[in-house]
Amino acid sequence: MSSSSIITRPSWQDWVERNAKPKLRYINPNKAQSQPTRWQKAGPMTRDQWVNFYKWLEEKGGTNHQNSQTKPKPKTRPEEGRRQLIPGVFFCVENQKRDKREKQRQLQAKLEALSVPRVTREKFVAPPARIFTYRPQLSYRDPPRLEVGRPLKKPPVPCCFQHDDLEAEFWANIRFPISKRALRAKPTQKLIELAKPRVYPPKPHCPIPQNMDDQPRKRTKMTAKQWQQHLARLKYLSRPNPRVLAELALCDCGICHFCGSYCEFCGCRRNSPLI
Repeated sequence: MSSSSIITRPSWQDWVERNAKPKLRYINPNKAQSQPTRWQKAGPMTRDQWVNFYKWLEEKGGTNHQNSQTKPKPKTRPEEGRRQLIPGVFFCVENQKRDKREKQRQLQAKLEALSVPRVTREKFVAPPARIFTYRPQLSYRDPPRLEVGRPLKKPPVPCCFQHDDLEAEFWANIRFPISKRALRAKPTQKLIELAKPRVYPPKPHCPIPQNMDDQPRKRTKMTAKQWQQHLARLKYLSRPNPRVLAELALCDCGICHFCGSYCEFCGCRRNSPLI
C-alpha cells in the first residue's frame, strides 16, 4: 500500500469534536435548593387558584409594595419629641428657609401687579333695547323711515281701579294720536283687497266657465290623410244596414255590373249583369 493512499486525520478534527458536545451544567451540591411555590407547580392552574393569585397580587404584588406601606410612627415621649437645637446648623437652615419664603412672596406680588390692567374700566352695561312696532323688512323695498314721535310712549295706566266701571270708562275714553302720514296715505288696491275678510272658496286666478259639458270642442284643422279617412268613414256610415239589404228584392238599376261593388242608389251588391 502506498503512502498516498493513507488518509491523514486533520489537526482541527479533535477541536471540533471536543467543542461540539453540549456544555455540562454544574450544580453545587452544598447549595440549598429552594422549594417551589404553589404558583410554580406543573400544569395549568384551576379557576380558584387564579382567583387566589389575583387577590395576592392586589395585596402584595408590585415593585413598590414595601415603599407604599405606611409605617407606624414610633411613639415618643413628650420630652423626646421636642426639637433639639443645634446652634451652628439651626441658624444656617433657618436663614435659607426665610430667604426662600421672601423670594416666593416677592414673586407672587409681581404676578399680582402684572395681572392688573394698566387702565381700569368699569363694566359695560348694555342699554335696554328700544321697543319698535312691527315693521317687516322687505328685500325689494326701501326700509321704512321712522317718523318723528313714533313709536308713541305708553300711556300712564293706574295700578288699580276702585270699580270695574271706572276701569271700563278709562279704557273707553283713552285716545292715541293719529300719524300724519296715515292721514295723507292713499291705500292701494291690494291693501283694500287684503283688508277685506277672506272669502271661501278663494277667488280663482283665471275665469272658469259655468258648465264645461255645454262648451263645444275646439276645432282643429285636419291633415290630408285625416280628411281622406274621415270621408271614407262617412261613406261607410251612410250605407244602409246589410240585414235590410238582404231582405230587399233584386236590384233593377242595371248599373251594379259596371261599378263592381255596391250599388250607389240602393246599396245592394251585384257582381254580375242583370238578366
